[in-house]
Amino acid sequence: MIRKNSPFDGVFQKIPVRLTALLARIADLRWAFAAVFVSQLLLSEWFLWNLLMVSQKYSMLDVLISQPILFLEAGGWAFLIVLSAALFPLRWLRHTLAALGVILSGFLALGEALLLKAYDTVYNPEMCKSIVASDSRESAEFIASISHYWELFLLMIGLLVLLSWGVILFLRRLRPITFAAVGVVCFFLGFGLSITRYRNWQWAYAPARTTTNDRMAWGLLRAVRMGQQLDSQRQSMHLAAEAAVTDTVASPLGEEVNVILVLGESARAASMQCYGYPLPTTPHLSQLAQAGELCIFSNAVSPANATIASTQAMLTYYTNERPKDHWHQYPDLLSVLKRGGYATAWITNQESTGGPWSVQQLFGSAADTLMGNAYRLNKTNDLFLSDSLFYDEQLLPHLLTFDEVAKAQPHKRGLFAVVHLMGSHAGYAHRYPKRFARFGAKDIAQTLSPAQKEVVAQYDNSILYNDYVVSQIMEHYSHSRSLVIYVSDHGEGLFDDPKNPDFVGHAGNALAPNIVKVPFMVYASPKLREAAPQWWNNLQRIKDQPVMTDVLSRSISHLLGIRTRYDQPACYLFESPTPRVRKVIAADGATAVF
Repeated sequence: MIRKNSPFDGVFQKIPVRLTALLARIADLRWAFAAVFVSQLLLSEWFLWNLLMVSQKYSMLDVLISQPILFLEAGGWAFLIVLSAALFPLRWLRHTLAALGVILSGFLALGEALLLKAYDTVYNPEMCKSIVASDSRESAEFIASISHYWELFLLMIGLLVLLSWGVILFLRRLRPITFAAVGVVCFFLGFGLSITRYRNWQWAYAPARTTTNDRMAWGLLRAVRMGQQLDSQRQSMHLAAEAAVTDTVASPLGEEVNVILVLGESARAASMQCYGYPLPTTPHLSQLAQAGELCIFSNAVSPANATIASTQAMLTYYTNERPKDHWHQYPDLLSVLKRGGYATAWITNQESTGGPWSVQQLFGSAADTLMGNAYRLNKTNDLFLSDSLFYDEQLLPHLLTFDEVAKAQPHKRGLFAVVHLMGSHAGYAHRYPKRFARFGAKDIAQTLSPAQKEVVAQYDNSILYNDYVVSQIMEHYSHSRSLVIYVSDHGEGLFDDPKNPDFVGHAGNALAPNIVKVPFMVYASPKLREAAPQWWNNLQRIKDQPVMTDVLSRSISHLLGIRTRYDQPACYLFESPTPRVRKVIAADGATAVF
C-alpha cells in the first residue's frame, strides 16, 4: 500500500532542522547565560552571608536550603534572556538583545549591592515606594549623594567579569542539547517557585531565597498592588475618624489659637548645637531656648527610619505597640481635629509625585487648605531649575494664622497647620543658599576622609539653614496666641554607625541611634505663655523624659481639648508621659528598642 503524501510532511521534516538551528543559537549565547547567572547568584549569596554572619537571622541550615532555589532561579532568568534573544535568526540582533539583558541584570545587581552595603537590605516593595515617590531632582541628588561608593561598584564589576568567564569556560564543555536541557529545567523549576510565591502574596517568605531580577519583577507588581491597597487604607483611615471624637472640652491653651506642627526632614538631634553638638548649627533655636521661649525635649526618638513609615504613626492614632499593618485602622490627626472644631491646613515644600505614597497625598489631602511651594505642588521639579526655587524659605509667605482662616471658616476653635519642610533631605548641598555654607571639611572633628568630612559639613550647613527657617516660622507666630511644635520624621546616619562606618542616610533596616534620635521642641508665643503659665512650666519640667513621637497625634488632640476613643494618659507628651518601651520599626521590618 502506497501512503499518500501529507501536506504536513514538509512541516514535520523542518522541525528537527529548526530545533537544531535554535539549539545552535542558544549555545552561541552561553556568554550571556553565564553573565546573567553570575550577576543573580553573586548578589544573592552576599545577602545570605549577611543574614548568616551579620544580622544572624539565618542559620547554616537556612543557607544550605536556599542554595538549590537560588541556582534554579538564577538559571531560570539567565535562560529566559538567552532564549528570548535566540528566537531571532540575525546574529547581530540576538547578540544585541542578549547584551541588553546582561547589562540590565548587571545594573540591577549593582544597585542591590549598593542597597545591601548602605541600607542592609535588598530591593523590596517598600523600596519601590521611595523610588516611585521621588521626582527627577530628588533622584539626581540621591545618585550624587552615593557617589562615594564607586569602589564597591568597581569591585562588583570585577567579580562579575571574573566569575562569568569561569562559568563560560565550564559551559563551553557542554553539548548544545545538554546546555539547553539544563536551561529548560532551571526555567520551569525556578519560575515555578517564583510564580507560586507571588500568587500567594508571600513577600515575607524570605527575600534571600529569590534573585535580583525576581525581586525587581515581582516587587514592582507587588508595589502596584500595595499602592491600590494604600488608597483603600487611606479611606479606612478617614472613616475611622468619623467615630473617633467622643467629646470636646476647654483647652488649657484657650480658643482661637494657632497650633503649627513643623515637620522636619532627616534632621538628627546629634548634629544640632542645642542638643550638644560642638559646632554652632542652631544659633537661633539655642537662643530661644536660653531665653525660656523654647522647650527642647532632650531624649526623643522617631517611630521609624523613613518618612512614610514614621508619619503613619506620627500623624495617626496608631502606636508601635500594634502590628504595623494595622496602622490604617486608626484615624488621622487632621481628620480628627476637623471634627473637633479646628480649621486645618497643610503647607508643603515636598514633592507632589509618588501617588498614594506621597505624605501630602496620604495625610495632607485631608486638610481644609492645601498650599505651599508652587514648584513642588505643580510637579515642576525640573533638573535645570535653580535650587533657590526649592529652598524651605519659599514657604514663609504661605504661613497662615487663625485670623486669616476664620473669615472663610467661622465658628472654628482655632487653626492647626502642618508645615512640611524639605529640611536636610539627602542631597544636603542642595538644601541651603550659599550664604549658609558656613562649615567646611576643616571644621569637622571626626576621623574621616576629606570627602566624608565634606559630606558632614554640607549636612551641618543644612541644619544651620533649617535653624533659620524654623526660627523664622516661630517669629511669624510670636505676635499671636500660637504654639509651634518642631519635630523631624527621622534622623540620618553620617559615617557614625560602628557596624557600618561608610553608611550615609536612613531607611532600609538601618536603626543606628542617630537615625532615629530626632529633635523635638515646642515654642509658645509670649501671649500663649501668659495665658497658660502652669502648662508651660510643667512642660519645662518634663522635657528630659524619654519619649517617642508615635503618640504625637494623641498628645495634640488631647491638648486641644478633643477627647477620643483612643485617649490614653500614658501617651500625652505635653503633660506627664509615662515611661514606655520605645520600640522603633524600620521601613523594611527590623526592630530596635531605645
